[in-house]
Amino acid sequence: MKKLLFVIVFFIFCGISISQTVNESPFLEAGYQEYPQYDMRYDKTTGTYVYTYYDTTINKSMFLSNKGNSKYYDYCGAYNVQFNSKGDYFGTGSTFAEDYANDKTHIIANGIELRTYSYIDPIIIKDDILYVIAKNDNKSVFVKYNTMTKKFEYEKTYDEINLVYLSEEIYTEPYFELGFTKDGKEYFAAKDNNKQFLVIGGIEQEKFDEINPYGVTPDKIGEITYIATKITDDIRESFVIQGTKRYRSFPSIIEYIRFTNDNIPVYGISDDTTYSYFTKQYVTGNNPMKSYNAGVWGLDNTPSGKIFYIASDSTADGKYTSRLVIDGIEGKSYDAVYNVRFDNKDKPVFIVTKNQMEVLVYDNEEIGTEYNYIFGLTISPDGNIGYIGTISGDEGAKIPERYFVIIDGKRYGPFLSVPYGLMEGFFEAITFNESGNYAFAATDEKSKTYDNQKFTVYSNKFNSPGSFNYVNEIIAYNNDFYYSTASELSETVTEYNIFKNGNKIAGGYTALMDYKLDKENGIITFIGVKNYNYMYVEIKL
Repeated sequence: MKKLLFVIVFFIFCGISISQTVNESPFLEAGYQEYPQYDMRYDKTTGTYVYTYYDTTINKSMFLSNKGNSKYYDYCGAYNVQFNSKGDYFGTGSTFAEDYANDKTHIIANGIELRTYSYIDPIIIKDDILYVIAKNDNKSVFVKYNTMTKKFEYEKTYDEINLVYLSEEIYTEPYFELGFTKDGKEYFAAKDNNKQFLVIGGIEQEKFDEINPYGVTPDKIGEITYIATKITDDIRESFVIQGTKRYRSFPSIIEYIRFTNDNIPVYGISDDTTYSYFTKQYVTGNNPMKSYNAGVWGLDNTPSGKIFYIASDSTADGKYTSRLVIDGIEGKSYDAVYNVRFDNKDKPVFIVTKNQMEVLVYDNEEIGTEYNYIFGLTISPDGNIGYIGTISGDEGAKIPERYFVIIDGKRYGPFLSVPYGLMEGFFEAITFNESGNYAFAATDEKSKTYDNQKFTVYSNKFNSPGSFNYVNEIIAYNNDFYYSTASELSETVTEYNIFKNGNKIAGGYTALMDYKLDKENGIITFIGVKNYNYMYVEIKL
């Protein structure tokens, strides 16, 4: 019986250990070059690679590629290089003048210059069409280049072009891209002859005095909805346009647009005509909601589609109170309310400030301990709540700042630090998988400087084998946790490794870039450098 049990356990272990297939495909010798290791792009389908080579003797850069090298430029970066379906690469290179107004940026295809402008925004390729937004002689130029026929199909000059599709927020700042409609037509905002308008698929829409670039978004069925303003004799009329429908006007409409479950736009208005003024109240369609004298903000939808926001009032003695409003129903008042999330039952979870301390609120009830600062709020798929609470230190008394990790009401720590990316909100501080298990990175080691601290990955199922100078984002897939680490072996050598839970599944890389997890296909991919070779690495999970 014991022997049979051993055989069963052995095969289970083997099944776990061989469940990841690591394929390392070398495609270029790295030699001893330092700079290319951190600026490389590779197209697996066609085998095209391109990277930036920096010559320290002349302080210039060039693209090196198996599809063609470029000449030297004062600056070029492979991070923004794009590929078409044939593996042709497209990038930009800049030449600087003594007078920066005379700087030039060039579109480069397989090392050859196609066009030159004063400045070029990041380029994109979609369906083998290269889209370029550039500047020339203080004018903006929109360009479409067919990368298969190698012909410029469209080139139109405007006084100004603004990207208006808000794809995401990067480091809490809005990041705009070229937008595409549900049927694939590109759109952006343009200005000509002091009039502003949207351009959709090359067709100029109705012209106004202003288009709010923050207020352009597809509605629930893909109709482009936006905020426009007409000015007549210094009288402003701002209104929302949804497809062919126009809503009533207000002196000023600001912030983003959200939609009810019935696809009615919700937006913020003010009786002030400057964007710097706070939003006074929200409007659903043509109907204003309740007004608050200290403003409203944070408009968004709950998972079930209800409208929520934060509202504030000021009292006669100058104090402010804030509350969460969901579907028109006001919650309790606090000194401040922020970082609102919702669990799997559509119940709100958020952080509040009271008496200069912070505490977590769940379903309008305070839970847990008060901290000087709370961040990293995360909710698991099954509704468990995780966050990090900080208690301030006293430098004079040599008491360090302490970090506590709280998961489902249980407190772990104190820790002396968590990775910088967690504190800045670059990624989740705590990662949950589908089974409700969790993992996070922290350090309880003392060090003289932050750079010398080392981090361990902790979980209710495992701990990482040792600690590392840096732990990248922890990602959950199929009930397991994956993360990459960096360990400084010397002042000039850093080793990168990939872990599944507490086990290393790939590693020994001296550089690691373009790290991605394709959850749909269950594959981790990245470019690594090992034994002085660039290699494209696929880890099948």
